Amino acid sequence: MTKPRNRKQKLKTNLHFAMKPMEPMKPMSIVSSVPIPSSSFSSLTKKTKTTICLITFAFVTFVAINLQLFTQSQTTLSPSPSPTSNSNSNSNIYPTNSSQNLHNLLKSVRTNPNPLYTNLTRTITKAKGAPSYTLLSTTPKDANRFTQGLEYHPLSQTMFESVGLYHQSNIFSFNYPNDENTSNKLSTKQLPPNQFGEGLTLTKDNELIVLTWQEQAMTRFSFDSNSADIKNELTKIEEISFTTSNNEGWGAAFMHDKNEIAISDGSDNLMFWNADTYTEITSKRVRVHKISATGTKQYVSSINELEYYEGDILANVWFKEEVLRIDVTTGFVKVVYNFKDIWPNSERPKHADVFNGIAALPDKSLVVTGKLWDRYYHIKLND
Repeated sequence: MTKPRNRKQKLKTNLHFAMKPMEPMKPMSIVSSVPIPSSSFSSLTKKTKTTICLITFAFVTFVAINLQLFTQSQTTLSPSPSPTSNSNSNSNIYPTNSSQNLHNLLKSVRTNPNPLYTNLTRTITKAKGAPSYTLLSTTPKDANRFTQGLEYHPLSQTMFESVGLYHQSNIFSFNYPNDENTSNKLSTKQLPPNQFGEGLTLTKDNELIVLTWQEQAMTRFSFDSNSADIKNELTKIEEISFTTSNNEGWGAAFMHDKNEIAISDGSDNLMFWNADTYTEITSKRVRVHKISATGTKQYVSSINELEYYEGDILANVWFKEEVLRIDVTTGFVKVVYNFKDIWPNSERPKHADVFNGIAALPDKSLVVTGKLWDRYYHIKLND
């Protein structure tokens, strides 16, 4: 090897050898890759040792920087988490894959008829308790709520509740069944003090309507169905005048497969509105009636809160602890479910009012409650 003539040439020579590729299949350290002619590292001069260390440091730094740049480029190219993923970072974003599945299940629950009740000619009246339902659980409820309507929104896992009385009418929402703090009033959903709030229903994935009792006013609200905090985002769209058989509004239930809204007004009539125009399809109006074992037809008035379930309408009857299963095309009451023992009158405080409020869940179970009651009852109908 030609001896370097000066320091500059010496450094260049060392660099030349340091950059030579390693021999295949022969492991060696970076330091040992620098050729040292005939003496060990310890015998080298101080300047040579310094030069080797500097070269080694530069090489390691070069590799580290390029490795970091490569890692960053891979992160940039990788797709960001989907808003619908159920990751911890997006735990407050809806709909998740799970809630979308629940949404689809509930649609199926609402529309698929129960074959047990497709060809009935007489009304089935079930006895109270086990013949009618099974109690699964209860959830605390603010006993000051005069409950008029109840409906579950699976995309955001939210329960909506409309509350009546003049100067007190509001819409509440809470995460069901996980949120026991069900007193969170939605300030943007308060009805005018001169309106008596009645039933509500979700007409689209991100809209709901609320009826009023005698004011002939219905209000449309929209909300962000991708948010877990719906209670702060409900926005009033418009207020619409309506008419019914007696110009009152009691219950409402959206039938998505028909694009119609079933409406009750406290009479024995069920009306059906076009869900786009909110006007009645008069040819579809039916009168709710039972048929006894002897074939006698008996009309049932005071039809109150409504829920669409298995292709039928479930309805509360004002001042009765029962739920009716009603055929939507004829008004025929297929089944009467008896709830007299769910919270017996003898056990209720004086201020507690009537049984009212039905919400269907994706697993075919229901949530029921009452006006000024102190809990929600999670039940399953015994069909």
